[in-house]
Amino acid sequence: MNPKLIEKPKSKITASRKLSLKIMLLTRAMEQLEQETQDRDEEKLSYLGERLPPLQFSGLSLTELQDLCKQLHGKIDVVDEERYDCEAKVTKHNKDVSLRPFG
Repeated sequence: MNPKLIEKPKSKITASRKLSLKIMLLTRAMEQLEQETQDRDEEKLSYLGERLPPLQFSGLSLTELQDLCKQLHGKIDVVDEERYDCEAKVTKHNKDVSLRPFG
């Protein structure tokens, strides 16, 4: 069969209508993405507000401030170690998944 003889069925939607629908879909998707980003930021702020009370610096002596800094540095080290462990696990799992044969 000659491919030139096979005709494609005509679209029931005009090109301008397709374009306007595509623009509307993209606009809606952008709005939803912005809303999701805003919701995520608000959720993050509320989570941090619940989990981390504001620090009180007023009325502390120099040694108390130094102790507070040491405590904060210790907590930062723990969080960094956990983050590194999580990143290493994700990297390992991604490598395992990419090397796994399909079947």
